[in-house]
Amino acid sequence: TIAYVGTAPGCSYNVSQPSPATIAGSGGNGSINVNTSSGCPWTTSSNATWISITSVANGTGPGTVYFSVTANPGSTSRTGTLRVAGQTMTVYQDPGVSCTYSLNPTQQGIVAAGGTGSIGVTAGSGCPWTAGSNTSWINITAGSSGNGSGTVVYSVTGNTSTSSRTGSLTIAGQTFNLTQAGISCSYAISPASSSVSVSGGSGSVNVTAPGGCNWTAVSNASWITVSPAASGSGNGQVSYSAAANTTINSRTGTLTIGGQTFTITQAGSSCSYAISPA
Repeated sequence: TIAYVGTAPGCSYNVSQPSPATIAGSGGNGSINVNTSSGCPWTTSSNATWISITSVANGTGPGTVYFSVTANPGSTSRTGTLRVAGQTMTVYQDPGVSCTYSLNPTQQGIVAAGGTGSIGVTAGSGCPWTAGSNTSWINITAGSSGNGSGTVVYSVTGNTSTSSRTGSLTIAGQTFNLTQAGISCSYAISPASSSVSVSGGSGSVNVTAPGGCNWTAVSNASWITVSPAASGSGNGQVSYSAAANTTINSRTGTLTIGGQTFTITQAGSSCSYAISPA
């Protein structure tokens, strides 16, 4: 007895797939015709775990091979092959899952100092997705890709501007918007007051403010001059000079620096008398 695997010498085989060319994602059945001469043996086998031969695996002469395909659990199409009478036949199957995606939340706010947050992704089993940042100050730290439902974690750097800003992430084709508050500006000066001699003089005032917070320094007295810079941003220093007091009365003047008041007190001239002739 001579055993033949697939086909026999001297025999010719014509294999065709009449129905269907593509199997639905939910699964189904198909068939393959084997055309050959009477007495010519042939065998069949499946090369995919999801394709099963449901008819007799071996035959002689003309015949039909029947097979079944299980449901496709994925969201993409797939292909598998059967070996029929020494020839390879391809079976195509549509995606089994229609993927839809949603985010929770779809937008969020965060403080100026920055921080972290998370977004829930809802998707069917077998539905793949990716997540990417569209903004330089938002970084994805976990969940840059997934399959089915999952979570995306992000971090936000601090906002050094007084203006709020908006950025976004694209997750599973959906847009997540994030708004970050600007810094809140507060100002302090040190010292809060000073005194100068009757002959005049100069001094300086330290300004404390968050980075990005702009301020100006303005003299409210004609005899006090702010120099050289009358504005700044963040921490800084204001220099001033006071002219000599030519009167006998003491006087007080102020500077307004970042909305704060700096007070300068100057003594008056001492009285001296002379008579002529003595």
